[in-house]
Amino acid sequence: MSSRSGYPIQLKEFVAAAGRGDASAGILELHKLLSSFRNLMISTKVGRCLDKLFLRVKSIQNRFLSSDAKNSRHQFVADIALSAGGIGRLKVLGYSLWCISDSALLRHLLFDPKSNLKKGNMLSLIRRLIGHSLFTADSPEWDALSNSTKSTLGNINSQSYRNRVVEVVENWLKHRKPEHKSSFVLTLRGDLYFLSMDIMTSVLLGCLLPEASKVSIYSNHEWIQKTIKRRIGSSMIMPTWIPSLSFLKIYLTKQRINSLLSPWVTKARDMSNEYGHCLLSDVDTEIQEKSLCPFSATQHNDLVKTLFFTGIRSTAVTLEWIILYMASQPDKLNEIQNEIDTLSDAGKLPLNNIPKLEYLERFITEVMRIAPIAHTHARQVKAGFEYENCKFRAGDILLLSVFGFNHDPDIWKEPDEFYPERFANKALLSSLFPFGLGQHTCPGKYLAYQDILIVLISLLQKFNIKAITPINLEPHSSLLLEPSKEQAIEFIAR
Repeated sequence: MSSRSGYPIQLKEFVAAAGRGDASAGILELHKLLSSFRNLMISTKVGRCLDKLFLRVKSIQNRFLSSDAKNSRHQFVADIALSAGGIGRLKVLGYSLWCISDSALLRHLLFDPKSNLKKGNMLSLIRRLIGHSLFTADSPEWDALSNSTKSTLGNINSQSYRNRVVEVVENWLKHRKPEHKSSFVLTLRGDLYFLSMDIMTSVLLGCLLPEASKVSIYSNHEWIQKTIKRRIGSSMIMPTWIPSLSFLKIYLTKQRINSLLSPWVTKARDMSNEYGHCLLSDVDTEIQEKSLCPFSATQHNDLVKTLFFTGIRSTAVTLEWIILYMASQPDKLNEIQNEIDTLSDAGKLPLNNIPKLEYLERFITEVMRIAPIAHTHARQVKAGFEYENCKFRAGDILLLSVFGFNHDPDIWKEPDEFYPERFANKALLSSLFPFGLGQHTCPGKYLAYQDILIVLISLLQKFNIKAITPINLEPHSSLLLEPSKEQAIEFIAR
């Protein structure tokens, strides 16, 4: 069917889907468009070529961009990589899409010492959503900005805020558990998100946000998550500059977030906030003392947004996974609680004893191995290079499968089995990289891990964990690797 201009009507629908950034709808419309052109063709040779392209597009849609495929993209990429010995390759609309789980190459590319890679089309999409900051910086700019924050957010400085984190968690527990009851129920995904936000704001901004602000940030964050998830497939192979009505909503959302956070960022920099001293003011002090890359007021705002929209969600999801695995492994949970009790003094665990919790550390490490929240890193080749017999050309898209590496039977014995005891061999700890590698290591990793430990210890000292319904440990691919269902857990006083 043709329009008055002579072009098939499906062309208009395809352009509209591309403008929305809807990859699945775009592929479907392209499928229809090719069908229309094929029906108009007389030449059998052209027709056969179109038939092949038609089938290829349909295959891509079914395997990579359909609704079902989106929820298991982590597994799809891992399967392609592992079935090809760690380096698999797909052809998608003229692009080479490499799925990589090979240990040596994966580590080399995550380090990227020669800056052969860039973040590709996704960079402009994320920049539209959360501004220009650490999360969207690339190559030399990333080096300068990350050097300004890594030492400030490092282990020693993060530990100086442990007592504040303990205070926030204790107050949160008091509000969660009614005095006249011996138990309470957490809906893990939502409740842990708001707890993680309280911890983040208390340490980073030196304050606790009003409830209305927290709810608004949560709703805007959810919209950002859905927008990135919807556009993540198309942004790898389609330009993000195509005009779309969603751009206006993206701009307005970013402005709302700025207006919510800016006053608190200003107070944190001036130390006129609730707690006074905070990590954001530490960043300024560190920069001045070491003459590192200075941050402007705008970069401070964008740094806070980066940590909010990467740190809060990732910490909450990691806690969600850990608690679900604890509820599903009562024997291992009992061993963790016995270890905490042994090291406690008068019912409380001294903070200095936290590093002695060896079995808890193994348990957390195994959760991070079997369910890595940063399951796949997307990169684009900037400068071509060779590895063994593989030639990576400029423009090729690399999907670095951490999930595939973590489930490689050549590296891990029985990789799909949950077995914390494997990390009694401390050499295995260096095999994992849940926070990235090298210069691209997450700047807030020490703070995030400290927060996770304190939340778990505070809960396990006082409560047993009981599943209300059968535990579902099936993962699905969002921007992070999340449990496929939201689940509630009961915490019963010990």
